[in-house]
Amino acid sequence: MHLTPGQRYRVVCAFVDHDGIVHSVGETWRFLRSDFLPYEDGLSLFVAMPGGAERQIRLQWRPEAEGPVIDALDRHVLPVSAGPGDHALLLTRDSIGLADDVRSPHHFLLEIAGDADAVMVAEAILAAGYPARSGRRPTWSFDWAGAGVLLGYRDDRPFVAPQGSAPPAGRASDVDRLHLTWLGGAA
Repeated sequence: MHLTPGQRYRVVCAFVDHDGIVHSVGETWRFLRSDFLPYEDGLSLFVAMPGGAERQIRLQWRPEAEGPVIDALDRHVLPVSAGPGDHALLLTRDSIGLADDVRSPHHFLLEIAGDADAVMVAEAILAAGYPARSGRRPTWSFDWAGAGVLLGYRDDRPFVAPQGSAPPAGRASDVDRLHLTWLGGAA
């Protein structure tokens, strides 16, 4: 998993680092940088905690140490949006295999108000910069209470288009996970 400097991340599967510090589910921090430590066969993640204090999370690659955590870091921490909200919505997406897609996360936590509707969720997804933009007309879709929603960009302008005769019903608090399907995008 590639961690992006400045991005907020949330622990979704607890782990213990090399110093014996437990990183519990829900712990959130902003990633600052990482350093490879060859003499320790390890990796140090430098993060900023919510109060602003910098913390070092040391991990070692040895299988008996934290190697399994490093190898599956994307199962332990996920990027999270910076928006206000009382509901965390897990987003997953198709892999499109383009250069812009390689470093973009396949899982993302979107913080959003629980009473948000499908259009508000789609707008928040685009505002959070998820998923990666590839081409001039990237288009994604997701299902919402049996109806479809299209989202993407047209010549660098965001668009959201509910599908069907009636607007999709339901609120974000009714949904824990959304999968974004890649529909294509012209270069």
